[in-house]
Formats: sequence, C-alpha cells, structure tokens
Amino acid sequence: MTTTMPRRDRLPKWARDHIDRLERDLDRYKAERVRIDTGDTEVFVQGPGVEPDLPLPPHSTVRFVLGETRFDVSAEGATLQVYAVGQSGVDTIAVFPRAANSIAIGALRRMS
Repeated sequence: MTTTMPRRDRLPKWARDHIDRLERDLDRYKAERVRIDTGDTEVFVQGPGVEPDLPLPPHSTVRFVLGETRFDVSAEGATLQVYAVGQSGVDTIAVFPRAANSIAIGALRRMS
C-alpha cells in the first residue's frame, strides 16, 4: 500500500522508505488481527486480491445474491447447508451433478 501524499516526493529517501515500511507493517498487523479475531474457523474468502485466504469468524454464513435469488451458505460439521430465498418467497433448490467432486446449485422458479 503506497500513500499518495502530494508532498511525499519532496521528502528525503529515508523518510519515504520509513513510510513504506510503516504501511507494510500496518497491513501485516491488520491481517494478523483478522486471524486473531477469527480464531479456529472453517470459513474463508478466496479470490483476487485476497492473499492468503481471508478467514471469517467461525460458523459464518456466506450470502450470494444471484439475480432475484439469495443463497445463504453455512458449514455445519462436514455438511454445507444451502438456503435459497427469492423475491416472491422460497425458491426450490436444484442440484446439478458435474463430476464426482463437483456440483452446481441453482434456483428453480415456481410458476404462479
């Protein structure tokens, strides 16, 4: 993380280096704080810009909003619990096998 202070370029090199070091330390301490706050967890966020995986508090629910349907996913033991709620009430969850270790989950709309 580099500060974009307008007068930073005018500072001596040792001062710019010191600011860079402090910013890196701050980033490291923030990441450590997240690890301390979450403790032993089974929920992590993975994706671009999240290095390493970002731990979430234990027993967190992750919400995905896809179109009009909201999927709430949580881990209970060795099982993922998936709940789907659409704007017009509860949608039916459809599970589509992809491979021995992969599935796709979608919501089927009820016709009124």
